[in-house]
Amino acid sequence: MASVVVMFLILLPSASGCVFCMQPSRNIMNRYNTLCTSYKKAFETSQCSTYQNEKVFITLGLDSEDMDFLTTKTHRVLRVIEINNNLQDFRNYWEWLLKVKLDIYARKLLCPPTCKGENSAINCTTCKKQSMKCWSMGKCYPLEMSLVQLILILAGFSALCLLVGFAVCCFEFRKLRVTVVTAEASDSMEKLISGDSSE
Repeated sequence: MASVVVMFLILLPSASGCVFCMQPSRNIMNRYNTLCTSYKKAFETSQCSTYQNEKVFITLGLDSEDMDFLTTKTHRVLRVIEINNNLQDFRNYWEWLLKVKLDIYARKLLCPPTCKGENSAINCTTCKKQSMKCWSMGKCYPLEMSLVQLILILAGFSALCLLVGFAVCCFEFRKLRVTVVTAEASDSMEKLISGDSSE
């Protein structure tokens, strides 16, 4: 068992993804490496996955139940790919697994409100159960603004409204002043004309 774990830790930097941590009898890591090598030869590329060397997996953690489920699912998918020899499906599945599915399960365990400060999880890089820090709100909910961001936006909008209001007041005051001066000039001209006429 110890030798299996050591083998995992040696190979993980080139192929991280959580599904190598459980069910050693499935031999998923060797099967992945075999398919990956075949894919690179068939498509003349240096990588069989966009996420092959991503350090992001250091922060990924799953509970044992979810990791066992994904490992079983991966075993079945790889078996179908091996039978049909469809290497493009191999890449598509691996991309979906790492980009979508693992992220969903990790969020469930490491994002608020489930996670508060730290949570116990199986680290996808070390394959060990440990306390892992919760993800930030920005990482968990990137499309939702924080309270600070909302306050800053409202403050900026209020300042802009005050600035626009001040500019409008200045414009209206200047316009009113021009109107008054024009009216006074018109009155003076009328008086002047009236005086000339009486003479």
